[in-house]
Amino acid sequence: MSPTARALEEFATCRGVTAVFHAGSTGGEHHWKLFGQDGSQLARTVRVHNGGKIAQLWWRAVTLTGMDAKNDIHVELIGADGRALARASSSYMKESVTLSDPAGRPLGHTKRDKKLVTVYGPEGVAVAEFTCEGKDPWPVRTPSGDDIGEVLAGAPGPSLSAPLWQWALDTQWALNTTTYRQAMHLGLRRVNRYSFTPTSPVLPIVALLPLLCGLSY
Repeated sequence: MSPTARALEEFATCRGVTAVFHAGSTGGEHHWKLFGQDGSQLARTVRVHNGGKIAQLWWRAVTLTGMDAKNDIHVELIGADGRALARASSSYMKESVTLSDPAGRPLGHTKRDKKLVTVYGPEGVAVAEFTCEGKDPWPVRTPSGDDIGEVLAGAPGPSLSAPLWQWALDTQWALNTTTYRQAMHLGLRRVNRYSFTPTSPVLPIVALLPLLCGLSY
């Protein structure tokens, strides 16, 4: 199934978005696929890097070994015909995810303060917020308290450590498994699926909450 989205506005008009994590053979190949409510694949992410050639060589090395856990994450959102629709960058230190268009113009960002996540639009004004706590859907509201939808976090992803039986059989295998799993950044609740269902018109950055949740620290 190939991505079909040609513009970010399509995420805001498809009546709901689901982001599903897909593990690659290395940390650099892990990615998210984004689906519309009708099941069509809208886009997928590709890991990219900010920096020069030397920094990129180092980045490739650490993503192969899983040593980039807790580093900033940069992805491009790829739509139809391999077209880049946006870039998202997740900061471990700032506990935020920024979204920009392919030309680098800001589209907004999220900011987490403990359990409260606030979504800001391209002008830096808060447009939505929710509390990421518990297994039930997380209501998403405007700063004035109006409901605009809900986020649902799926089943928990794999444990960060290999099971005890794996350590008993082969220590190196267990170490490799642990390293591989640590490279799986699964966001706010460490799950491999997030979805957002709007109840009113929203900006693209709000419609993309499933991806932003998956990239958040």
